[in-house]
Amino acid sequence: MCTKLTHRAEISGSVNTIQFDEKMNILGDTTDGQGLLNDLIINHNIELENKSILILGAGGTVKSILERLMSQKIKKIVIANRTISRAEELEKRFNKQANIKTYSYDALPNDSFDIIINGTSLSLSAELPPISKNTIKENTFCYDLMYSNKETIFIKWAIENGASGAADGLGMLVEQAAETFMNWHGIKPDTSSVIKILKDF
Repeated sequence: MCTKLTHRAEISGSVNTIQFDEKMNILGDTTDGQGLLNDLIINHNIELENKSILILGAGGTVKSILERLMSQKIKKIVIANRTISRAEELEKRFNKQANIKTYSYDALPNDSFDIIINGTSLSLSAELPPISKNTIKENTFCYDLMYSNKETIFIKWAIENGASGAADGLGMLVEQAAETFMNWHGIKPDTSSVIKILKDF
């Protein structure tokens, strides 16, 4: 359908927004990654430069956020997935842009990380990815791409095991929608009030 792709859509192989340019070409873009960055950096005051990030899962949403994460001069990104071949596909796709290592869950080194992102859908069924609590250190921030009207099981696990903070993906949802709105209308809507309304709903 799309006749052109933005750079971030082309790199990530993901499109969630389309618009027409001045020549009526259909331009495909992805705003998931920028939505995540905006939520982490603006709403949660998380510094990303020179940080180590563990990403759990290797599905479509993870693929859509990697390009934007790599733009932040991350020290290293580790992707852990139940099926190692899917993680390795992402490593091959993105490794020219960043230092990415991939592991199956049972082969994951006993390291701790600055940021842990749960990119699986396990929280929807109240399950946890099979990782050690040793991945968390005193200043680790944990982020669940899933969201709920109550604390997800991943966020509960993170706080119980000493994470300095944790958040679900509601902010990312709002921020990626705001990024899409800006693409269409040239105006960035206020997101803080929307996030507050949704959390209070």
